[in-house]
Amino acid sequence: MAGARVVRSSKEIMGVDDFIGAEWDAGYIPFGAAHRRCRVTVRKDAADRFTVYAVASKGDIKLASWDIKTFPCETCAKAFALCLVFGSDYASCNVHDRDGFHDGDLFDGRVAVLCCLMGVDKEAYRSWSDYAIHRVAWIVRLISDGQLDWLTVIRAWEGAEQFRGAKGVSFDGAIGWFYAEVMRGVKMS
Repeated sequence: MAGARVVRSSKEIMGVDDFIGAEWDAGYIPFGAAHRRCRVTVRKDAADRFTVYAVASKGDIKLASWDIKTFPCETCAKAFALCLVFGSDYASCNVHDRDGFHDGDLFDGRVAVLCCLMGVDKEAYRSWSDYAIHRVAWIVRLISDGQLDWLTVIRAWEGAEQFRGAKGVSFDGAIGWFYAEVMRGVKMS
């Protein structure tokens, strides 16, 4: 990819392979946020297995974590993680370019990040209604297209949490409120 940062393996950089269990930090979403944020990392789970994780926290409280995607290639995993944090075209693998993942994988990764920021783990997400899944997917699409930023979405979710707590509404009701708040600032073309 033209302009993408090429990711190199730990062995290429330091001369030795990482140990199993080593973690590499790609950064936080949203970048620079201090209160509610999601850390994206790559962990070496086996000699040829590297998993990208998302772990969200609000201050010192862990909200949720997901294992997003597993790769047989260290540099594909690191490039994928960097693309989640900094944008779809940010990085590529020095061996496989972008053949190890595609935009659909990045979209799914952003859904995982948003769910973590909402405090929702994978199991809870699987129990969501189609309505909730569709609303969150549409918000992620707008983030992916650059029409929304992460901070706006996080603020809207925090408002939805307060609305839900104050009014005692259902989760789907909170998702509807969240979606309406987010869409209020989006200009559709």
